[in-house]
Amino acid sequence: MNFLRLLATLVSVLVAQSLVHPNDGAAPVLLHLFFVTSLAIAAASVAGQGTVRFSVYALGIVAFSSGWAAIWFPLRPVQLLVFASHLGFFSLVCMNVLRHLFRRSTVGKNELYAVCCVYLLAGIAWAFLFAFIHTFVPESFDLTRGSGDEFGDLLYFSLVTLATIGYGDIVPLSKFARMAAVLEALFGQVFLAILVARLVTSVRGTKHDELAPNE
Repeated sequence: MNFLRLLATLVSVLVAQSLVHPNDGAAPVLLHLFFVTSLAIAAASVAGQGTVRFSVYALGIVAFSSGWAAIWFPLRPVQLLVFASHLGFFSLVCMNVLRHLFRRSTVGKNELYAVCCVYLLAGIAWAFLFAFIHTFVPESFDLTRGSGDEFGDLLYFSLVTLATIGYGDIVPLSKFARMAAVLEALFGQVFLAILVARLVTSVRGTKHDELAPNE
């Protein structure tokens, strides 16, 4: 599993999202191409075997197809399908990376890249959840102080919430939106606490194994 490649792609997608506005000509096509690239690399990086591989590729195909359909047919049901399929895909990839981390007995550079990937994947997945909620229940978020790019604003809100910064410029209004935001903030805190403990334990175990023959 090459997590450096996945991390570089995720960072590129976030940068592209901030540079391109969806209302600027061919921007929707360009943004979807970036997301398609991330989907393909994510699938190739953490597809795994058997049922997991099938699920990752199946969700990736649905997300890819619905994304293109939404460009030409921007209907509410199609948009809900886009957000739901992307949410499922990025969530599944995130869980597969987490499973890899907790199965490893040693910690190397690839595992550190994987930690960063989990953080970004979780933020992106929650952004699609927020977008789904906002589309299913209109006005679930107060985006009046946003940039005009709804998904870009929700992605920004997701990453800010995950880091528990809380600038307050974008506010969840509905009960579902508020609960989702709270769960994301809790995930960010619990993930860091558990992961740091797991990494420290792995490092100590590695050092003990190295010292054992000399004792």
